[in-house]
Amino acid sequence: MAKQSKSSGATPVVPNFKDVDKAATQAAAAAVAGGSQAPLVIPKDAKISTGDKGSWTRWTERATVSQAYRTVAKSGLLDVTVVVKLRQSEKNNGRRVFGHFYINISNNIPEKHEQMNERSIGAIVTLLVATGFMPAGGALKGTLLDKMFPLKNQPGTSSPLSGKAIIANVVQENTQQKDLKTGKLMVDDEGNKIKQKRDSVESFLPDAAAVAVPEDDDEEESGEEE
Repeated sequence: MAKQSKSSGATPVVPNFKDVDKAATQAAAAAVAGGSQAPLVIPKDAKISTGDKGSWTRWTERATVSQAYRTVAKSGLLDVTVVVKLRQSEKNNGRRVFGHFYINISNNIPEKHEQMNERSIGAIVTLLVATGFMPAGGALKGTLLDKMFPLKNQPGTSSPLSGKAIIANVVQENTQQKDLKTGKLMVDDEGNKIKQKRDSVESFLPDAAAVAVPEDDDEEESGEEE
């Protein structure tokens, strides 16, 4: 197990990654490939897939990785964050979209987090494959992942993923809005659910024809696995 980063005072400790063996990597890749998970405008000519009653819509966008880092969510989970900037888009050129991939790296992982871990590692694998950083042997060393996703706002560090051109698999979910202070689901005066559209990046594909573009913007967005 990789050592955890030191922290002082009330600042949460941001853990380093653990190694991921080949079998776990393959299971994670299968999980992300086979499952489901101010709003973007869905391009008119995009090939889309939709959920029941419009609960979600998926499509792809060409993008550049703007930032990649890791931090700790309020729940204590490792929050691996990837920020992409959309380019050559019919409707969303220059817009930024976040992907939050949560991982429980404790020694005793609850059953409810096993699938979450697989999907998150699977998404990370797609990004490494898309950018040419995936090891040929199929296993992921914790030290490699620490390098790809450095601690957020760590002086003198940046991710090798920044500036890499990829294709982003985007999902727009139509969910019930939560009160930011209480965390309770919101309804209007008549008891109807208050809906909101939430965009995120689920996984990544290679974009061999694109050229890497340097990015140095500092973007933030909150999000957490429930």
